[in-house]
Amino acid sequence: MINAIIIDDEKDGAEVLQFLIKQNCPQVNILSIEHSVENAISSIQHKKPNLIFLDIEMPTGTGFDVIQHTRDIGYETIFITAYEHYAIKAFKTNAIDYLLKPIDVDELINAVNNAEKRISSSNKNSNAAIESLILSAIQKNKKISIPSQEGILWVDLDDIIRLEAESNYTHVYLKGKKKMMIAKTLKSFEDQLSNTMFCRIHSAHLINLNEIEKYIKGDGGIVVLKDGSNIPVSRANKAELLTKLNLYL
Repeated sequence: MINAIIIDDEKDGAEVLQFLIKQNCPQVNILSIEHSVENAISSIQHKKPNLIFLDIEMPTGTGFDVIQHTRDIGYETIFITAYEHYAIKAFKTNAIDYLLKPIDVDELINAVNNAEKRISSSNKNSNAAIESLILSAIQKNKKISIPSQEGILWVDLDDIIRLEAESNYTHVYLKGKKKMMIAKTLKSFEDQLSNTMFCRIHSAHLINLNEIEKYIKGDGGIVVLKDGSNIPVSRANKAELLTKLNLYL
């Protein structure tokens, strides 16, 4: 039996999908239906499904935000989309299953069968493809989701000046002299922000390259940011920084 969760902000659409699954995919047990990013994340973390049917566009975020905060659970994903046709090619290229609304029964059955095979074989090759789609979504939307005590915040990448590690926590410094302390490691932020204009320049520092005002030569060197911060550059990270800045000092 496959335990699944449906995540779709449209109540009618979610109920139709649930009905089609019950009628055509008896191997699937629907644990719950969630209509928001926040509830979806909580439900996945507590119920640990084998499979999720995931809407892409929702009022409080995207399906990619759900995956970012639950990727360690190890479920399979079938995306649901009503538009964003440019993304369909990416799904096909990465061999990720998707259902285009209105949902075709044969496509539903095929997607579930494919997911069942991956679950049975413990094949998680789709994870890399989903990671690729997450990065594409970050670059396209130029936003990052950050967990907070109140829920989840969506922050523009351009508003982030730098991030600084403190044990298993990270201080996020924003424009306007705002600062947040997040219960995530700097490494997790580094992974989330790879292929963007962010660079790890020190074991404790991840910076927005667009915020650099000056680089001072040295053993590793020092980066001066527009907010006046002086951030040390480690010798191990110096080459990567200069490469990204296209400097040859």
